[in-house]
Amino acid sequence: MLPVVRLGLALVFRLGRRGLQRMLLLAVTCGLGLFFIVACVAAVQVAVVQADRAAMRAPIQGDVTARPSLVMTEAADAFRTIPISRVAVRATPGAPTPPGVNSWPAPGSVLVSPALQELIAEEPAVADRFPSDVAGVIGEPGLVAPDELFAYVALPALDRPDLQVASFGDRADIDGDSVTVVPIVVAALLLLPLGGLIAAATRLQSHVRDQRTAALRQLGVSGPRAAVVTAVESATSAVLGCLFGLAVYAVLQPHVAGLAGVSWYPGDARLPVVAQIAVAAFVAAFTVVVAVLGGRNARRRPVAFRRLLLGGHAARLGGPTLAAGLGVMALGAFGLLPRGPVALAVLGVGLLISIAGTIGVTSAVTAAVAARAGRVTSPVLLVALRRLGTGGQTLRRLAAGLTVVYIALGASLGSLTFLVGQAAVETAGERGYDVLAADADDAAVQEFRDVPGVTRAYQYATVAARPVEDTAGVSYFGTVTTCRDLEEQFELDRPCADGTVYVTSDGRAGAAGAVELLSADGDVVLGAEPAPTVLAVESRSVVTSSVPDVIMTSLDDVGAAVAGTVNVHVDFQPSEATRDRILQIASARYPASPTQGGLDTAVGWSPDALRGLVVLSLTAVGGLLVANLAVVLADRASARRQQNAPVIAMGAPARLLRRAESVQTAVQLGIAIAVATPVLLAVTTLMAFGSARSPADALALTPVLAVASAALVAGCALLSAGSTRSRLDLQDLRRA
Repeated sequence: MLPVVRLGLALVFRLGRRGLQRMLLLAVTCGLGLFFIVACVAAVQVAVVQADRAAMRAPIQGDVTARPSLVMTEAADAFRTIPISRVAVRATPGAPTPPGVNSWPAPGSVLVSPALQELIAEEPAVADRFPSDVAGVIGEPGLVAPDELFAYVALPALDRPDLQVASFGDRADIDGDSVTVVPIVVAALLLLPLGGLIAAATRLQSHVRDQRTAALRQLGVSGPRAAVVTAVESATSAVLGCLFGLAVYAVLQPHVAGLAGVSWYPGDARLPVVAQIAVAAFVAAFTVVVAVLGGRNARRRPVAFRRLLLGGHAARLGGPTLAAGLGVMALGAFGLLPRGPVALAVLGVGLLISIAGTIGVTSAVTAAVAARAGRVTSPVLLVALRRLGTGGQTLRRLAAGLTVVYIALGASLGSLTFLVGQAAVETAGERGYDVLAADADDAAVQEFRDVPGVTRAYQYATVAARPVEDTAGVSYFGTVTTCRDLEEQFELDRPCADGTVYVTSDGRAGAAGAVELLSADGDVVLGAEPAPTVLAVESRSVVTSSVPDVIMTSLDDVGAAVAGTVNVHVDFQPSEATRDRILQIASARYPASPTQGGLDTAVGWSPDALRGLVVLSLTAVGGLLVANLAVVLADRASARRQQNAPVIAMGAPARLLRRAESVQTAVQLGIAIAVATPVLLAVTTLMAFGSARSPADALALTPVLAVASAALVAGCALLSAGSTRSRLDLQDLRRA
């Protein structure tokens, strides 16, 4: 076996200029592939690590029967469009601390993130919101990203009750799946065309490699040994390329944070050496498998190896494979499996099976179209259809790659568009500003309403009581509002009399004494008895299935309001004048408070960050498509003279062959797009049902992709330069 390995290495470096060019192109392609794969894996890792950071600092409620050592309340704020998170704390010695905080500062001091510390020093408007002394900075473990603006404000007492904390590390409120789905979709968007590019580069000048393999077989080299020679040749190029890709990633990785509007700590994107080696081994193995499988015909038939004709096993099994793939996707889409990672994995497997089946169906349709060559009279179309059915392996690879990219691009873009739209819906329309105002009156509310840009303003109160407890003794606080202000917020089913106290609970409203405490799935857990003051659980405290039992304590324990709040809603993108006027009214009428909220901002992936990821992904995919096209067309051009010479010698005009090549390219790729379009419609519909959203969110992109793909088909037809081996007989040439 060792002599065969040495022969493979010798063939790598002793094939002349074209052989070295082929080796370098494959090495660069593998390096590019490794870089993208490692970057995609790192992006998923960053998302997971950031979700874990947020979970580790999330507070866990304490037992209300014990005297709490730590009480916290959170307030969302913003400086211009930059979100600021503030957490007011009242801590006693020995109180638990979150990651990044060694000990709580003395009352009147604050702990801030490094980015917020710089902003306080540079912007007086931000410094005014933190009149306390900065006692220190929050460590890296307690922050999601280096540019996060986060602060803990230590106070001797809180002006509104919120959360009694026992410890930190509450993962229940962190939706890791929604955080990681964006980089996973982006990775899928990139990896499929990347695999096509590596496969195309591996099979570059495949006719030369196949001829060499056939020569080795005729010299007495066995089929397995000839496969080893091919594997050694391709593995050498792949290993060199992987080393190049790892070097590029190591150089660029510390400098790309924030490129798409999302920042992270460099260590969060640093993959373990074992993971990098595993990715490199995968790329090298993929390259070797493609090279070995691509040359199997030359090893089996060394005397007269030929391209496989259309209508083989792939074409015959295309329909059943496609049906099986769509059926598997239906399992994960229509609730036949529990929603979650399992259903998502089933959808992904079904998508891959559907793509494989689509390629087989494309081959079958191409064979059916080529079979009609005997009925055409146009010389150009005759030659194109004959070649379509008997050759064109390189062109078929391009068609298969286009099919894969088309479906993957449509499915991924549909998912990303939904995510961008979802983020826009969550943050568009209005933003709220909470102003603490225990003595708020109608005049104060009206003053806010008169500010240009304010859409609505109302007041409500937070009460300090233990009206509701779960079986673990955890208390909840509720909000009440007057009927007058409630009518400003909701459309009531019945007329509301002035002075009646209504209760809001997760967007619900009702009359006093008729409020029901609802679980997350809508089941009635407990109905409240009539009482002077009726409370309901806030939306973040809605009873979930994990706390099915609720105990209603005596309503006599309900206390008076300890903090009034005026909630001011403004346009999604308020002007600086609107922001300044709201702050002026708040500071003039009410004392400043670290728990006084600001203009709310979205948490998680922002629309700008999502759009940045989409743009970067599409740019990379476009580059991969152009590279794939260039490799395939270069492969066809390099074999043009050798493959066309016998046909021209038989009397076929060169101009006719060139026109036939363009028609052949357009027909082959047009068939691929025509077959893939209904499959894409079916796939995106199933994915839409699987994610419980409107299919129109994903289907709207299909016409755009079809037009873009048609332009790509036309471009490939015009750029087509060369043909594959033909099997035209003399009778066909006479007809031409």
